[in-house]
Amino acid sequence: MCCEGLDVDGSGSIDLKELREAVGYVAANDTSKDPIFKDPKKLIDFFNSMDTDGNGAVDFNEFLTGMTAEGASGSGDGEIGNVRGDNRI
Repeated sequence: MCCEGLDVDGSGSIDLKELREAVGYVAANDTSKDPIFKDPKKLIDFFNSMDTDGNGAVDFNEFLTGMTAEGASGSGDGEIGNVRGDNRI
């Protein structure tokens, strides 16, 4: 199972809704003032950067890559695009 605890529906991957719920939980207790917790566009950008195959879900390998220093640094152009699938925050 991908990212046990985040994969609420047991699909083996994390969709935007599940990431949004997890970030909402963390944001309620956030003291770091990290903009990803306050800015829905940054959350969508983060999700899209991890969803490398563009299927609207982040599987274990995508999550792992996204959470490593190499994946987190990314090579994006800073543009915020629409998430594939449900983009309502």
